[in-house]
Amino acid sequence: MSEESSRPPRLDWRTRLSGLGVRAKLALIVNLLLLIVVVTFAFVFEHRQRIAIIQEVEKRAVVMAEVLAGRVESGQYTLESALNIAERILYTTPMELLGFRPSEAL
Repeated sequence: MSEESSRPPRLDWRTRLSGLGVRAKLALIVNLLLLIVVVTFAFVFEHRQRIAIIQEVEKRAVVMAEVLAGRVESGQYTLESALNIAERILYTTPMELLGFRPSEAL
């Protein structure tokens, strides 16, 4: 006997749904709607979280720039040393400690 003849015929999704009761169809629809809501919430939450992180990093960079500018103005640092400090904090340290790599856009 061939393998194909021993298998039951494949049913498409309409045939499978027609065999379900009303409660089963309702449960399936509710579960699909919940899945859509959860996935949408996850995407929205992730997007908002990403924006919040970027804004916080930008704030910290501005504060650091203001502090370094004040130190340069007061004569505590030269412009070159302030730029080296900023480069080490913003570029070199993430590359070495966290393993970041520059993106292609840079």
